[in-house]
Amino acid sequence: MKFTSLPYSVQVFLLTVLVAGITRIGLMFSFVDAEISQVWSPAGVTILVLFFAGVKFFPAVLLGTAVNYLLILPSVPGAAGIAIGSAIE
Repeated sequence: MKFTSLPYSVQVFLLTVLVAGITRIGLMFSFVDAEISQVWSPAGVTILVLFFAGVKFFPAVLLGTAVNYLLILPSVPGAAGIAIGSAIE
């Protein structure tokens, strides 16, 4: 079964899990703060996702990033702001 033959919602879910996992790995390399990482490979992965799959998967990038920041930060608006800024960049 090809990825493109799956329903859109399943594709978004799978890409969200991928981005969240890779973002978590990137944040594990942080030396000073839990929300800041010097190794930011998730940016490259999200660029590849959006380049190959298209901008229609931007919600997967946003949700995958937001999941990690919502688990790390105590403030929901702060986590949402960082996730939006990170996903847009």
